[in-house]
Amino acid sequence: MVNKKKFYKTTWFLWVMMFVVSPVGIILLWLKRQYKPQTLGILSAVFGVYFIVMIVILNQDTNKKPVVKEVKDTPAVVVSSVSTGKPKEESKPEIGAKTTEKPKIKSPEIKAPEVKAPEVKVPEVKVPEVKVPEVKVPEVKVPEVKTPEVKVPEIKVPEIKTPVKPIAPAPSVLKDYIPWAVENYAGEKSNIKNADRIRRIEIDDKSIFIELNADDDITKERIKSDILKKSTAIFKQVFKDRTDVPNVSLSWGLPHQDTKGNEIINSVVAVSLSSDAAKTIDWDKFTYSNLPKAATSYTEHEILRR
Repeated sequence: MVNKKKFYKTTWFLWVMMFVVSPVGIILLWLKRQYKPQTLGILSAVFGVYFIVMIVILNQDTNKKPVVKEVKDTPAVVVSSVSTGKPKEESKPEIGAKTTEKPKIKSPEIKAPEVKAPEVKVPEVKVPEVKVPEVKVPEVKVPEVKTPEVKVPEIKVPEIKTPVKPIAPAPSVLKDYIPWAVENYAGEKSNIKNADRIRRIEIDDKSIFIELNADDDITKERIKSDILKKSTAIFKQVFKDRTDVPNVSLSWGLPHQDTKGNEIINSVVAVSLSSDAAKTIDWDKFTYSNLPKAATSYTEHEILRR
């Protein structure tokens, strides 16, 4: 099984942060180092400017608050009643109200004399028209240079045909057939110290048990994929050629150092398939990644899950 990446280490989270919180996205971008340093610098500069612009725009929006003008109480305007020919009723003074009024003083109206400014006429100045003489640039003709055509001689690379090792015919005896099938469809040697692919074979009436050396690779996922691919090829060929095999069990091992520094072989994948289960599989359309589900039994060491 493959470990799931933590969400903050995924590419989609990085780009979400680049647009939402650009400083956090830029830090994740440099920690992930998915691109070249030059590309990282350009992306950091672009999203840094983008973040500053967004901050400025947000500050402008928050500063635009509605201005509420305070309306002071205006003095009440007294409108005199229109005379209708009837005598005005004298208003009675309210009890407790002051009836004394201050006399109104009218200020005299002062009219300022109108002063007329004298009209000044500016004389029209005519600028003399200056004619620039037309200068004709002589036309220069560049002679056409013809480059000689260079013909590159055609070089024929001799075709190298790699000799294909013919597959020997399948032995009829079961104890000879099993090593033949394993070596033809999984290889004779492992890439670890050029060790033999087959470590041990046990054959009885009910099953065939085979211990194998697996190949090493750069990742644990590639090691597991290679084991499943080779196991599928062995199962397909054995159950296609033989009807006298009730069950086949494969145990794939890798070297490992124990606590005392001694090298031991640990079984990392053990898979078995019965003839009844093999009959239900369409081998022409079957993919090796489905072998753990289609197999009769499948176990995987935790070393491949880390």
